[in-house]
This record gives sequence, C-alpha cells and structure tokens, in this order.
Amino acid sequence: MKFSEKIPSLVRLGRFLWKWTKRSARPVFFTLVCLVTLVALLIAEENYRTGKEWENYQAAAKARGVKFSLAELAPPPVPDDQNFVMTPLLKPLYSEHSEDYSEQLSKKLRLRDIPTSDQSWPELGDWTSGKLTDLAKWAANYHGQDVLSALKKHDADLAEISAAIRRPYSRLPVPYDRPSAIFNGGIFWLNFLAINDFSALYELRGVAELAAGQNEAALTDAITLLRLSQATRDELFFTSKLSEPNTLSSDSPGALQIAWEGLAARSWTDSQLAELQQEIQKIDLLSQLVSAERGDRAYFTSTLELFAQQDGAARKKMFNNMGSWAKYNLNWRVELFEWLQLQPFSLNRYLLAGNEYFDQYVQSAINLPERRFYPELIQAGEEKIWKDFDKYDSRNHPNERNLIIHLLPDPNGMLMPKFAHAQASLDEAAVACALERFRLAHGNFPEKLNELMPQYIAQLPHDLLTGGPLHYQRTNDGNFILSSTGWGWKYSNKASEQGIPTIVNTTWVWRYPAK
Repeated sequence: MKFSEKIPSLVRLGRFLWKWTKRSARPVFFTLVCLVTLVALLIAEENYRTGKEWENYQAAAKARGVKFSLAELAPPPVPDDQNFVMTPLLKPLYSEHSEDYSEQLSKKLRLRDIPTSDQSWPELGDWTSGKLTDLAKWAANYHGQDVLSALKKHDADLAEISAAIRRPYSRLPVPYDRPSAIFNGGIFWLNFLAINDFSALYELRGVAELAAGQNEAALTDAITLLRLSQATRDELFFTSKLSEPNTLSSDSPGALQIAWEGLAARSWTDSQLAELQQEIQKIDLLSQLVSAERGDRAYFTSTLELFAQQDGAARKKMFNNMGSWAKYNLNWRVELFEWLQLQPFSLNRYLLAGNEYFDQYVQSAINLPERRFYPELIQAGEEKIWKDFDKYDSRNHPNERNLIIHLLPDPNGMLMPKFAHAQASLDEAAVACALERFRLAHGNFPEKLNELMPQYIAQLPHDLLTGGPLHYQRTNDGNFILSSTGWGWKYSNKASEQGIPTIVNTTWVWRYPAK
C-alpha cells in the first residue's frame, strides 16, 4: 500500500495548500518584500541620523577637550620597582591565578582566630559612631595573648607594604587599550580586598600601639594607612577607587581610626599632630573623582563604540559576557528589547544620552573650583536615565540587562555619597588635629574655628554640600563636636531596592566619647 493511500485526508490537505500557495505566492511575496524593504529603509535612516548626531556631538566635545579614548587617559606604565602594586606580596594578584592567590592572602591576613560560632567575634572600632576599639575582646580572640604580640606574625608583611607604599607610583596593570577586557572588573575587586585586609591589620596594630604608649609607631601606622587609602589614586574609574571611602569614613577598617583614638585619649604631641594633619590634607578626593568621571565616560564610550564595530552575533556574545544571565527566565519581550538595543541606532542613541548625562549631571555634581558636591544633580541625572531607558518591570530584570544602565558608573547613585563622606571626614580630621594643637598651646579649645588660622591651619575647609562653614561647638566635658552636612539615599521600596532612591539629609559628625 502506498503512503498516500494510508492517510488520504492529509494528502488532500497538502494538495489544497500547494495549489493555494501557488496562486497567492506572488502578491504575498511582494507584500513581504515591501515590508522588509520599508523596515530596512527605516533602520538605515535611523542608523544614519543617529550616527550623524553622535559624530556632531563628538566633534564639539573634542573641541572642548573631552577625551573619549581610555588609551588617551590611561596613566603611563612605570617600572615595577617604582610601582606599589608590583611589590612581591601584591604582584600575584594580577597574574593568571589571581583568584586563588587572593583567597590564600586573605586567609593569611585575617584578624579573627575564633574557631567556633558560640563566641562573639570582636570588631574594630568605628570613629563615625564614637566607638573605641575593645582591645580586651581582641586579646580574648587571641586566647589571652596581647594584641601586639599576636600581630607579630604579620610584621614582615606589614613592613613590606609600609616600604612599598612609599614608592612614587601605584598603577594597576589594567588593559586600558582593550575596554572589552575590563568588563568584569576583577582586578579592581582583588585589589580592593587586599587593601582592606592590610588596612585592618594596620588599624588594629595602631590602636594597640597607642594603648601601649608607642605613639611614634602608631603615628607611622596611621600615616601608612592614609597612604594606603590612596593606592588607587591614578586609576580611571569610580569602582577602581572603592578602597578609598571604605578606608576613610564609615566602613571599617578606617584609616582615621588611629588618629581619632589618639585624639580622644589626648596622646599626640604637637609635632605628631602637625605631621598627621599635613598627611591628611594632602588627600584630595574631589580631584580624583573628576579624573574618574573622565575615565568612566571614556570607558562607556569606548565600550559602546566597540559594540558598534561588531556584527550581530559578536555583539550578543559581548553583551552576555558582561554578566551572568543564565539564571533569568527570559521571555520574547526581553529578547526583543536586547536585540533592539544592540542595533546601531540604539547604540548611537545610548552614546548621546550617556555622554549628555556626564555633561549635565555627573560633571556638574563635583565642582572643583567651589570644592562642592551637588547631590541633587546626581539624583536628577539618574532619574532621567532610568525614566528614558528602563522599559520593563523588575520581573524581567531590565535594570541588569539594560546596556546603558549597566555601563554607567553608578546607576543607583550609591558611590558618590561614600566619596563625599570620606572627603568630609578628612576635612574634619584635619580641623580636629588643629584644634588639639590649639588646646595643647592654650589649655582649652578655641571659642570659634577662625582662631585656628593661620597658625594651626592655613585655611579652614567648608561644608562640601552647602558651601558654608563647618559646625563647631564646645561641650561641657571639655571636648567639642565638629560636623558637616551629609547625604545618603533611601529606597521607597526596601524589599526590592529597584530604581533610584531619594536623597536623605544627615549629618557627618566628628566627636569623642563622653568622659
């Protein structure tokens, strides 16, 4: 029996469809061709129009001195023996087996020895909340051994870092000529972890030295910590500098903790305070942030231009390499959105929008001549970006799959307050040193901060957010409170923490524990 005889109804249906298609093929085909041609023409027109807009913008920006290439901004290479990060303890972090070495180094440097979870782990002090370091708890952590004796096993490593941080340069081996190689930022994260581990050791040793009356040794560790906080000063991105606010202000370990505990105990001499104050005043985070803004702009631009140079499959591969998306259940809407945003007209639109975001908001939020931060500009800029480019709800994970939001340096606005707090902390610490020098000379603190100039401080810093003077008040216990206007963020939906939060006004305070 023939196959057609087994299923006659299917054969009849096939013949009918064949005859119908034959009669209708030409008009259907012609309609499809017209539609495809129309779409292709519209896409070509959009590619040309947006490409021309981007070319015109780029030409005008270059005339203003904007540099769009990371290679133009990258710090030049330096000899290893003059480069802090190339000291033997750190150099393997930037090798082929960097993650394994990072884990080994972290285990080697860890402070806490408690083997069981039924004991509370000791914490480092936190000057931002007025918390002194509890050395008794740390001694218990080391099974009754005093802290300085317990930390002696780290002396050789700390001596190496102390010597290396005096080198004239600190340059990470970042492939600035290849933006695609910087996607995951692993080199910055490993560097951040190492600096944090060393900072914690220096901080604990420094406060223990103060308690033991070894003030010169404590001063040396405090100054080393301040210099260590600047180990990424030459890097080009906000994210590469995260160790700076983390070691200067609210997140322990803190480079200013040793200075604060010495001031609280009135342990420092005038000459020690003058040296400490001078080292603090050398640090200018605002200038570094302006440099980082230029680097982030160049990274953003170079990466999108690199996307534009690839074919469709290569663009998709590059996009997926920017993050791990396999865990998401993607639907056709998200897939279509991804396809659209990887087209030349979308990339051109992103280039324009991102660079205008840097021009109008990020660049203006850090005012070097005025030495000011403007948080409202950061919020306004990020609200605009999210409004214009975040098209889907959180169930489809648009925030993490949206190319422009993914490439902007701080799409949630969380980094800038950290840097502002760190700079305000440095300013307050410098004034606190000058106040203590005044007290040593006159027996009490001045009634007004202006009395410190010019003998104890050449110029008083102002409030970074308002431009007004720092708030200063003497207290009944013979101390003082020094403060400036602070800022943070608050999410309207804490459960998901999606989108841009609103500004929360706060106060950044320098004060000592009540006697």
